[in-house]
Amino acid sequence: MILAMTTLVILIVVIKFFVVNTGVVNGVSMEPTFIDDDRFLVSKFTYLLKKPQRYDIVQVIDPASGKLLIKRIIGLPGEVVMMKRGKVFIGDDELPEPYLSQWVSTHVPEQKAPKQFTVGADEYFVLGDNRSHSTDSRFYGPVHRSRIVGAVVGKL
Repeated sequence: MILAMTTLVILIVVIKFFVVNTGVVNGVSMEPTFIDDDRFLVSKFTYLLKKPQRYDIVQVIDPASGKLLIKRIIGLPGEVVMMKRGKVFIGDDELPEPYLSQWVSTHVPEQKAPKQFTVGADEYFVLGDNRSHSTDSRFYGPVHRSRIVGAVVGKL
């Protein structure tokens, strides 16, 4: 009986820390995709098998506060991400963002001219879907791969 309980506890710890975990949305930065207090699953295993992809929703560690946040990957390593005329561009091409309302505008605070960010090796440019209420890579720059906890794989 003690062996079975010990095995169960070890299995739960391994799953929680290395495979999948749960999270809770704290704020409005991903609305309407995720709303405040939504619960979700985070796969920590996904990115052991493949690299993060554009449009993936990920749990990241905020470089400024250390808090866990969820954001959408927009820019990949080596790309140049630019905000101009309220739109996001990768290089010279406007990025299609079908998950956003047509009324969403993407700006950098106090932006008067196009703003560009170069995404370094092992870095990703992340944005919240609710652009006017999201602190994201427009504020703290691209996030290093080591700050991506895992892929958000679904709501609970």
